[in-house]
Amino acid sequence: MFSCKTRPPALSSLVAAACAIWIAGLVAPAAAQTECPSTGSAVELNMLRGSDDKSRIGAAGALVGQWRTSMPRVMAELKAFKGPTENWSLDAQFYFVALTDVLRTIVSNNVEAIGLFRACDDPKIVRPLVWAARNVSNSSARINATLVLGNIVDNTTVCFVLHHLRDPKISINGRANLLGVTLAMAGYAYEENAKAIEDTIAIVQRNISTVQMDLTQTQKLIADIGARVRSSANRNTPLPPSLREPCASYGYSRDLE
Repeated sequence: MFSCKTRPPALSSLVAAACAIWIAGLVAPAAAQTECPSTGSAVELNMLRGSDDKSRIGAAGALVGQWRTSMPRVMAELKAFKGPTENWSLDAQFYFVALTDVLRTIVSNNVEAIGLFRACDDPKIVRPLVWAARNVSNSSARINATLVLGNIVDNTTVCFVLHHLRDPKISINGRANLLGVTLAMAGYAYEENAKAIEDTIAIVQRNISTVQMDLTQTQKLIADIGARVRSSANRNTPLPPSLREPCASYGYSRDLE
């Protein structure tokens, strides 16, 4: 059974990350979505795991073509992935890339799909995407996850991204990816998230203050996030009841999940 949450329309950004270089894209409003269909064929999902390229491509095409019913099922598959991407088996990483290839294609080409994703999302779905966006060993997983997050992260999920950004052990590429994801939603952050974003970029600044590398891109992203969150029309408005959890009371001092 999939959880459903009603959310008002919010700005979304189509973002791209390639070879650890963040490229911000076009911003478009995401339509509200209140229903989360629980149908969708398991046959195509099984085919995504296979070694036959033709079958996998056909299965992915079918899932993309029927995205209104298939996407929640594809999303639910992500719940099986836990912790750092580097700890996943090669088979698991392969399947994750196949799943996120489908999700990336859907949310990048259908504005309505962003609303559907937000209606059906769950912390167990978002967390592996964040781990993948910061991983250092699988560029396909990193790019796919960053693209998906850049489209779907909002006031109910940005806290998971901010938590990872506070980790002093995050890689430069992973940090840049997650800063880009934060930039995509900072312009409509509500009060609690606006403060969390500002606190996070201050922590990031401290964490990188002794790094002996060129962090021009990182510094630009930090500056852009600061400017965007300060201009948010919602920055002095508390999160409305329908959007409060989990970010309003998120515990940033706990261990990453």
